[in-house]
Amino acid sequence: MVCTWLLQNNIFMTICEVTHVVVHAADDDVAVFATLHSIPRTLQAAWWGAQASLAYKQVMAQYPDTTSPEHKDFIAQTHQQLATKLLHVCQNNGGVYIKAAQTFSTIQAVPKEYRK
Repeated sequence: MVCTWLLQNNIFMTICEVTHVVVHAADDDVAVFATLHSIPRTLQAAWWGAQASLAYKQVMAQYPDTTSPEHKDFIAQTHQQLATKLLHVCQNNGGVYIKAAQTFSTIQAVPKEYRK
């Protein structure tokens, strides 16, 4: 049943194998449910991280001169796109993700696009 749900929600088969290990290893049904329930949220955050990493690598590959106006414009656009995606991830995941986003939005070292 868990594997069916995971496959229907486009989550990789390897996660299905991991859940079987968790289900067989855990004695407490609540711990199993909590672990299985956290997998989609964790994958969403990890997916955003992978997308962000690739996007920033693309910026550096296209505009290696960080002082050029083109680089600054492109990096601002990338910040805005990724900040919007991260906002959706945090809103979808709720709880601690929203609190973490609120905390990071107060740090001045974070780009302004993420602090809006």
